[in-house]
Amino acid sequence: MTRKTKGLHIRLTEQQRLAWHAAAGHWKLSRWIRALADEAVLAAANSDNVPTDRLAAFEDIRGDLADLRQQVQRLGNNVNQIAARVNGSDFVDSAEIDAAGDAVRRLVGDINSVLGTFRGR
Repeated sequence: MTRKTKGLHIRLTEQQRLAWHAAAGHWKLSRWIRALADEAVLAAANSDNVPTDRLAAFEDIRGDLADLRQQVQRLGNNVNQIAARVNGSDFVDSAEIDAAGDAVRRLVGDINSVLGTFRGR
């Protein structure tokens, strides 16, 4: 294995940073980014006709999906907290349940929007 001696600095928004960490999953972020870059280099070397607009659209969709995954995780946490309170016989405010329902509806709308991108809408 060749020793890595060169660095690269990338500026991100906080939202991008969180999305990248979420998308990397169990991978260390630097390793995940290198793997993505290596795949892009190989794809470019194997195809002279990679349209940049398709690559840009793919990056947008991947970012949208990472954002949606974070929203689902947050929503799951909210639902678990409500369930724990109900199981513990604590009072649950109907506003909390309404807020969770609203969050689910917004999330479904976001998912439909991303899926519409795949369908070319």
